Amino acid sequence: MRIGDQSHENTHGVPKDFIVFCEENGNYFTINEKDNIGYYDHDDLTHNLHNGDFKDWVIENWLELE
Repeated sequence: MRIGDQSHENTHGVPKDFIVFCEENGNYFTINEKDNIGYYDHDDLTHNLHNGDFKDWVIENWLELE
């Protein structure tokens, strides 16, 4: 998992109002100015929104406290 790599920003089908903040196996975690977190899956070319904000995402995905 790479953190903060902006070289893929707004590429590969990621919506233009989101920026990539993390890449994992060719898929991207994204965030927009409203603190919405998305997950772009390169296999099926979908961008799904996460329920919650960045703080919730960090707890669930990095800290795994849930």
